[in-house]
This record gives sequence, structure tokens and C-alpha cells, in this order.
Amino acid sequence: MRIEQLMERMQLPARAEFASLSGGLARRTLIARALAGQPDLLLLDEPTNHLDLASVLWLEQFLLSEKVALFFVTHDRAFLRRLATRIVELDRGVLTNWDCSYETYLVRREERLEAEERQQAAFRQEARPGGGVDPPGRPRAAQTRRGRASRRCRRCGPSAAPAGSGWAASTSAWPGRRGPA
Repeated sequence: MRIEQLMERMQLPARAEFASLSGGLARRTLIARALAGQPDLLLLDEPTNHLDLASVLWLEQFLLSEKVALFFVTHDRAFLRRLATRIVELDRGVLTNWDCSYETYLVRREERLEAEERQQAAFRQEARPGGGVDPPGRPRAAQTRRGRASRRCRRCGPSAAPAGSGWAASTSAWPGRRGPA
């Protein structure tokens, strides 16, 4: 009995062949079949793809009125803004739970990225040779080797630069110097 009620609520034809339905009606039929089992959680992958505007608006309204937990993946920002109450983000291998609306998530994520950039800039400033405290995790011996490699490059020219030393392999004059080394 539940499926007939859902079909009526979802404005679906009672006895239509699935293959003859439009994309929007076919999607509604699939959702009706999923909801007929009264699930606790509905997983949707790009639910608005291949739907016309009327079907998308209907789907948003229908999902808002249903009492079922949703977990969905979408690129449709309007759909996301309307339905999301929590954002789960996977960024650079780290899973972050944002218990907020999409708009709040955007603001908080931007703040976090700016804080990371400030922290990285401060670390780069400290890591410069002669520019402050020894960078964490870099033993003094490594700094000394880097200093020796730098002096050798200045003395012998670019061909003597060890691989990965940070010096450009070029035959032009070093920055800040006039003429060949």
C-alpha cells in the first residue's frame, strides 16, 4: 500500500513503463522505490543530474518534507544550499566534518585556508638561511651541507650545483651579481 501512496505523492503515473518515462519521472520512480522500504538513510549520488528545473524543484521540496536522513554528493550548489545541514569534506586526505550550512562552511573553510597560509608563510620565513630560528625537523648538519653546497656553486659555477640544492642550472650570471662568476 505504501508504494501506491508514494507514487501518488510523487505525482507519478500509476501504470507506466519505466523505459517510457522522462528522466525526471524515472528518477522520481527510483526514489519512490527506495523510500517504499522506509530506509533510515537515503544515499544520493548527483541526484539532480539529468533533471529539468521543475523536477529539481520538486525533488528539493519532496526531500525536505520526507523524514529520512540524507547523505548526498552533488555539484549543484543551489540544491546543496537548500538541503545541506552538515558538510563532510575530503581535502588532501583529511576528512573534516562541518556541522553547519553550506554558506557558513564556505566562510569557515576560507578562514582555515588563510590560517594555513599564514602558518606556512611564517614557517618559510623561519626556514630561510640566516633568517631566524632553525626550522623544526632540520638538523644543523643539513643546514651546514646546504651552506657548503651554496659556496661551492658560487665558486665553481652552476655545473657544480648538486641535484636538489635549489640552485638553477644556468650559464647566466647569478642573481645579484654582474657578469660571470
